[in-house]
Amino acid sequence: MIGIVNNAFHDWVREQHGPETWLRIERRIESGTFIGTEDYDDRTTLELARGIARELGLSEDTVLERVGEHFGRRSVGRDFGVLLNAGGANYRDFLRGLPDLQTRFALIYPNTAPPRFAVLDEGPSSVTIVHHTARKGLAPLLAGVLAGIACVFGMEANVARSSERSEAGSCHVFRVRWRPVGLEAPTRPPAPRGRKDRAFAAA
Repeated sequence: MIGIVNNAFHDWVREQHGPETWLRIERRIESGTFIGTEDYDDRTTLELARGIARELGLSEDTVLERVGEHFGRRSVGRDFGVLLNAGGANYRDFLRGLPDLQTRFALIYPNTAPPRFAVLDEGPSSVTIVHHTARKGLAPLLAGVLAGIACVFGMEANVARSSERSEAGSCHVFRVRWRPVGLEAPTRPPAPRGRKDRAFAAA
């Protein structure tokens, strides 16, 4: 995982639970500051989530999702502004442009392994995202990031995730539905309607 994401665990704990809490966690897992543009073993990210979960009495998935949302809301616009600007003027365009993110990300951060996405439109305010990856345990983090980025565009997003298998192997499926901030909360996104093969083929 890229170092700037690992640093978001530190930022989230300090903001939500105070610096003293982070010092206790840091002593437990012997974690310091990461180089933002470097790629670290995913076991380091999961160890961060595990140590925070134990200290706060939360599940690891909850920690990953909340840190992901924090990162998407606070850090993406600041540290990945170029990618956001290239992705489109609104949240829908950004999500639809995720398959092109791999190339743009690799150019800006050559020492990292960018994610691979395929996106299937489900309506004016919902999409299904198919994420093929060999990484394990990080799907809640990505779900949180997707929800956090919605805030950058003035939206609130519901992100429902599941795991599936295709001819390409295992993958995670995120069904995202959003609304402008202040309107009635979105309901659970509908399942894809007969066009799943196209999404998998595009990945």
